Amino acid sequence: MSQSSNKQYEVWQPLLLASMVIVGMLLGYQLNENGDRYSLIEDLGHSDDHNTTIGRVEEVIRFIDHKYAFDLKEDKLVDVALTAIVNELDPFSSYIPPVSLEGVNNRVSGIYKGIGIETLRKGDKFCISKVYDGSPAKDAGIQVFDVIKSINGIVLDENVESLSNVKDSIRSSELILTIARNEESFEVELSEEKVDISGVSQTVRLDSNTTYISLDRFSQGVYKDFMDSLELYKATSIDQDIIIDVRGNLGGLLPEVSNILSQFFDQKNLSLVTTQGLNQKEEKVVSTGKPFFRFGKIAVLIDDESASASEILAGALQDHDRAVIIGEQSFGKGLVQEQYNLNNNGALRLTVAEYFLPTGRCIQRKEYNPFAKLDTTDQKEHKTINLNRSLTSGEGIIPDISIDDSTYIKGHQLSNDLLDYTYDFVREHKNETSQFWIEFVTNPEIQLPEYKNIQNTTNPTRYQILQALSYYSDQLPNIELNLLLKDKAVIEALKQLKKDNIFE
Repeated sequence: MSQSSNKQYEVWQPLLLASMVIVGMLLGYQLNENGDRYSLIEDLGHSDDHNTTIGRVEEVIRFIDHKYAFDLKEDKLVDVALTAIVNELDPFSSYIPPVSLEGVNNRVSGIYKGIGIETLRKGDKFCISKVYDGSPAKDAGIQVFDVIKSINGIVLDENVESLSNVKDSIRSSELILTIARNEESFEVELSEEKVDISGVSQTVRLDSNTTYISLDRFSQGVYKDFMDSLELYKATSIDQDIIIDVRGNLGGLLPEVSNILSQFFDQKNLSLVTTQGLNQKEEKVVSTGKPFFRFGKIAVLIDDESASASEILAGALQDHDRAVIIGEQSFGKGLVQEQYNLNNNGALRLTVAEYFLPTGRCIQRKEYNPFAKLDTTDQKEHKTINLNRSLTSGEGIIPDISIDDSTYIKGHQLSNDLLDYTYDFVREHKNETSQFWIEFVTNPEIQLPEYKNIQNTTNPTRYQILQALSYYSDQLPNIELNLLLKDKAVIEALKQLKKDNIFE
C-alpha cells in the first residue's frame, strides 16, 4: 500500500478503534512496507467522540493493571483481547500472535526454515514420506522410506509426540540424524536452511498439444515456477492448450496471479482485477500484452475450496471468455487483506478492500459479508466481455460446466490412514517397473490389498486410493498421467478443449 508523507490513516470503526488503541498502548505497530512508525492515538485525530472511546479503553486497562486481585500474564491477556476484537470484523481479518507469525509468513512465501522433509508416524517410527528438491535433506542423500531413529542423540520412540517438539527442545539449526535404511543405520549431519516449496505441484503433458498444471497456492515465486514448468512443454509452431487446476487452492499473492493471468492475453491494458476500499483508492491491475508462450484454448478446474487469487484467475478468464471453467462453485472470498507488523513481533492482518473482476462483478459471497460497512451486495446484471454470456455476482465463481466429483480428494485432505496404507504398498513395490504401475492404475480388475480402516470412517474408493498413491509419485514412474486420465474434471476439460468452440 503506497503512503505519502502527509497522509495518515484514520480508523473509524468502533471495534477496530478499540483494537488499535490497545495495540498502540501495549504493543505499538509498524506498517509493513516503509517501516515508518506511527502513534495510533495521534493518527486517530482529536474529535470528542474518539477521545471518549480512547478514554474508556485506557480506563479499563488502568484499573486492571492497578486493582486486579491476581497476577496475570499481560501479553496473553492482550493476545486474547485482540483476537476477540479482530474476529468480530469479518471472517478474514485476524490478529496473528508472535508464536504463529513465522508459520503464517512461511505459508504465504512458500519458504520455511528446515531440512526439507515430510514424515509419517507409523507406530513408534518416524518414516520419511517426502523429500523436497534443493533441500538440505535431498543434498545429504536422505530418501523416501528412510526412518529417523534419533536427532542429536534424542531417540525417537513411542514417547515422542512429534518431531517439532524434539526440534524445539534442541534449539539448534545444526542437526545429526540417525537414519535407518533397510537393514543399515548411519548418521547424517546437516543444517537447517530456507527451503522453497513450489506452488506448482504437477505439470503433465496429457497429449501432444495439452498440458496440465496444478497450482497449490499463489505464494511468492509461483509465477516463476509456473513459467519454468511450462518451459519444459512449450510449443514452438502451434498454440498449446492448457488445463489449470486450482482445486483446493486457497489463494495467495495478487502480483503472482496477475503475472500468470497476463500470459493468456496478447492485448495490453486489459482489465484483470480491481481493488477498492473505504480507505483505499481504486487500484486496477491490467495485462502487460507480453506473453512468453502461445496458448490456445484454456480450461480452469475449480472447487469449493478455490478461493481469493484462484477465483481471480478463473473469474478474469471467464469474464474475457478466455477459458472454460469446470468443476464446483468456488469459495467466494473477494476481500483484500494487508498485513501490518507489530512491535511485539506479531501482526495484524486487516481487510482493506474488495476485489472486482473485469466486468465489475464481486467475488465475495453474500453469506460471508462482514458486519463492517463493506457493501458486497451487487444487483447489477453482468455479461462476459466478448460473447455476452450471463454471469453471477456475489456468489464466488459459478463454473460453466459443473462436475460434482465426490470421489475426488484434495491433496491436503488425504487422511493419515490413507497415506499410511499407500506408504506400505509403495514401499513394498518400489522396485517394480513402469509397466507394473501403469497396469495397476489402469486395470480395475487388479485386486488392491485390504484397507485397514483404523478410524472407522468410510472406506475409500479405488480411485481415492490411487489418488493417495500420487502423493508418492516421485517414487512411481509414469503414474501421474494415468491417474489424471481417471479424473472426471480432467476428462471433461480434455473433451471441451477438443471442440472448435469451448463454450458450445
